[in-house]
Amino acid sequence: MSQADVSDQVIDEAGGSTAVARRRRLSARTKFDLVFDTVLFVAFAIAYAEDFTGLSLHEWFGIGFGVALLFHFSLHWEWVVRTTRGMLTTSGRRRVMWLVNLALLGDLMLCIGSGILITAWRVFGVVFNSSQFWNNLHGTTAGVAIGLVGIHIGLDWRWIKNALARMTGISPRRIGARFDED
Repeated sequence: MSQADVSDQVIDEAGGSTAVARRRRLSARTKFDLVFDTVLFVAFAIAYAEDFTGLSLHEWFGIGFGVALLFHFSLHWEWVVRTTRGMLTTSGRRRVMWLVNLALLGDLMLCIGSGILITAWRVFGVVFNSSQFWNNLHGTTAGVAIGLVGIHIGLDWRWIKNALARMTGISPRRIGARFDED
């Protein structure tokens, strides 16, 4: 745990002894990451539900999701570089996270790219002719993304649970388990 996330606070002076407890604070960056990741997940869910949104909103949410995905990737670039450099020395869990994230990035890029290729929009005067191949690729990569997003969330669940508990003040036991000590 970083120094920015922990402060000491005197909590018991009544009995003559001074007890110091750790109060956990959430950094602004962690709050932003949690909120942005939640928005990204909701945008993905809405973009996936074409029957709910209709084709036009599906396409707009897909484009917006693609831009947000690139922003998300750039926010975590240091983690990508650090984990890539340490692939031989890092833990197995980190390797799995790196591989799932790489697979998810590739899958979503194919999904968004194929979605652009099957759209009926006129882009810079060019109309893309949809083919069965691109339609099938778009549907398949969207389905694979559902599984990979679930795995991604599962691998990051401890961080999500702890950040949510610290941000809302809800007891971590009510979220599912107690804090994991760093």
